[in-house]
Amino acid sequence: MRAEAAWRGRLAECHAKGRAAAEATELDTTLLSLVLEGLRASL
Repeated sequence: MRAEAAWRGRLAECHAKGRAAAEATELDTTLLSLVLEGLRASL
């Protein structure tokens, strides 16, 4: 029973870290796109 609870806790932690990483990547991609559009417009 304890092992299952520990496993579920680790699974939830990994899920939260994965979600945070995905959200950060999405933000980074959006920011990079805006920077590239700005550079193209200035040429």
